[in-house]
Amino acid sequence: MSHTFLFELGTEELPPLQLRGLRDALVAGFTNALDDNALGHGDIRGYATPRRLALLVNDLAAAQPDTQSERRGPKVDVAFDAAGNPTKAASGFAASCGVDVADLDRMKTDKGEWLLFREDRPGRQSKELLPSLLREVVGKLGTERMMRWGSTRTEFVRPAQWLVMLLDDEIVEGNILGHASGRTTRGHRFMGAGTAEISIANDYIEVLRQLKVVADQDDRSDIIEAQLLKAAGDDQLNENPALLDEVAALTEWPVVLRGDFPAQFLELPDEVLISAMEKHQRYFALRRADGSLAPSFLMIANLDSSNPSQVILGNERVIRPRLADGEFFWNADTQTRLSDRVSQLGSLVFQATLGSYEQKTRRIQHIATALASGVGADKTTTARAAELCKADLVTDMVIEFTDLQGIMGGHYARHDGESQAVAEAITQHYRPTGAGSPVPDSIEGCCVAIADKADNLVGLFGIGEPPTGSRDPFGLRRAALGVVRIVLERELPLSLGEIFEAASTAHDGQFETQSVLDYLIDRLRYYYVDRGIAVDVVNAAFGAAGGVNSLLDTDARVQALDQFRQSAAGKAAAASNKRVANILSRTETASTVNADRFEEAAERELSAQIDEARSRIESANDYRERLAILAGMQPALDRFFEDVMVMADDDAVRDNRLALLQSARALFLTVGDLSELQG
Repeated sequence: MSHTFLFELGTEELPPLQLRGLRDALVAGFTNALDDNALGHGDIRGYATPRRLALLVNDLAAAQPDTQSERRGPKVDVAFDAAGNPTKAASGFAASCGVDVADLDRMKTDKGEWLLFREDRPGRQSKELLPSLLREVVGKLGTERMMRWGSTRTEFVRPAQWLVMLLDDEIVEGNILGHASGRTTRGHRFMGAGTAEISIANDYIEVLRQLKVVADQDDRSDIIEAQLLKAAGDDQLNENPALLDEVAALTEWPVVLRGDFPAQFLELPDEVLISAMEKHQRYFALRRADGSLAPSFLMIANLDSSNPSQVILGNERVIRPRLADGEFFWNADTQTRLSDRVSQLGSLVFQATLGSYEQKTRRIQHIATALASGVGADKTTTARAAELCKADLVTDMVIEFTDLQGIMGGHYARHDGESQAVAEAITQHYRPTGAGSPVPDSIEGCCVAIADKADNLVGLFGIGEPPTGSRDPFGLRRAALGVVRIVLERELPLSLGEIFEAASTAHDGQFETQSVLDYLIDRLRYYYVDRGIAVDVVNAAFGAAGGVNSLLDTDARVQALDQFRQSAAGKAAAASNKRVANILSRTETASTVNADRFEEAAERELSAQIDEARSRIESANDYRERLAILAGMQPALDRFFEDVMVMADDDAVRDNRLALLQSARALFLTVGDLSELQG
């Protein structure tokens, strides 16, 4: 017989940005706990609101299945003496099992007969196991900042307030985070009836709804989105999925309202208005049909007010001072040219050992201009953008609205009369800011962005501050991936050697760069795996002669090998390369092939095929063509292994054959290490 199980942990307000992750971790942890303890179950749904984490488990088994354990004892000829009486070995084994010798069974194998103890173990009831399982699962939930409350040393994300555990209509007795389980849940702080008894587990969602709580965060997101679209009317919603998820985590009964602000603030850059509304107040911005911002916003209230106009008025009073601050900062900042602020960066510390942002700016300028000529960027534009790229860090606007760094630099540059190209490069030099975010549009912006990231990597690795575990305060993982993405997505002909040599020179050559190169190559490996490229393909491409230097060249290898491995020719080439690699790994090979020492026709044929392939590969257009040429050597390789004894008794003949295989492998390594490819 199966049951429905409800678990609800009530808390003080949980951090909204972590709510979805906590819910998913609770579901995953409890699912694993049930599976590890052989408790059968159906669908497990997780629920989360600002004040609760909950689970509903369908079709939960009433108990674990019964099991039978077996324990083998001594051999029978050791367990009994010649008269058939139990020896100490038999008596001791029986005593350790808690039975008499006569109660033991026997087991026959091809190696003899043994005493055997069998024990039937009835499965434990679910309601006995659930409290301890949940205590363990909840104990593993956490965030960077945990809290304690009361006089205990108990820690959780936020102080616990109540606990519900029901198996159908029966309370599951237990205590978690200092609270005894019951059937009483709590509703909306202001709209609900306060508390309610849950009669049976399946009533949970409806009971909460009657208490003005929408239990499912995804349902709340859907409700909010539908209301947003309706409230926008003829305007268009400035879509922000992250904000939608956050406000869904902040509310239990969401209601969308529309407010307005004075049109005078539309003179400010759009990003200032959007930051004030979305980042600071959690409002949604609106755009007119022509794409310009509308002097309105949409807010998410956590209650269905009887007087919504007062709620709207209150929020309008809140947003106006924020926008007025932005207007004041804009007017004050534009009194000073961006170029005059560069010297002020000398008082702003980037990192204690690596100096100020003014010093960093000079390094970025050196690196960016060094890279510019190789990618066709305008050196004057690149140098100017690099010089000004960090100057907005000392403006009042960016000090207050920190998410606008770079963006405001671009606006201030335009205001000062700098070229559009310089302004765009400044605006975009922090890109990409995260997974899926765009890379810079302009080549000059790419140079400044790469320079900024390369400077961080070389400098911080150089002073012994690489990322460790989850600690990455300077975002070096993001910086490394940013370099990779910019070069590959914009198809820039830059090698890793060029980039980090320029960065090393900017640091006066005081830091070695090999550790940075190794780290970036490791990030590149994850970049491909995250995009669905098999690990063996990545290993094969990275194993090419010369390793990884040109990212574009490596990318071409990866794409060609990914396609090649799926073909019959690819599978055959991988198998023969494994065989060659295994043979060569166990021996030392001669440096050259001597045709006079060939004894078999298959040796001569393979040598001729190698020479022909080498000549054709030099003029091949791409790696796909090279692989096709190398695949043409397969029949010769097959005949070589069929007709030739590689490890001949004659040392000279053996070494010559090994050298021939070495030359074949070297040819394959011009594309990649095909021995890494899996079938």
